[in-house]
Amino acid sequence: MNATQKLQQLKSLPPNWDSYGSCPIQPEIIEMASSLLTGLAKLDMPEPHIVPVPGGGIQFEWETSERGLEIEILPDKSIEYLLLEKEGMDEGRIDQDDKLAEIVRCVDWVMTCEGKSK
Repeated sequence: MNATQKLQQLKSLPPNWDSYGSCPIQPEIIEMASSLLTGLAKLDMPEPHIVPVPGGGIQFEWETSERGLEIEILPDKSIEYLLLEKEGMDEGRIDQDDKLAEIVRCVDWVMTCEGKSK
């Protein structure tokens, strides 16, 4: 299943989809995720693995054997990142005004570690 199909599937999550009381993902969050996917595709970036997160958010994930990246779109429409590597991790928020460029920089960081960048 590709990323776009996964987003469509997430639209139909019912209340309490995780059995811990999580609410369904709001249409605005699905739209934000879809817009980011479209932007990434136009820049020939690798497609992320997509999962729902408790509370109604969506997480994009990229991983190599050396590094990982998680981008989480939260229900309040903020975006957070987690960069992982053997030496440690770094986390923070992504600026809404430059979100696509910041995400591209993070994905490039993950993929260039093994010569897998675009």
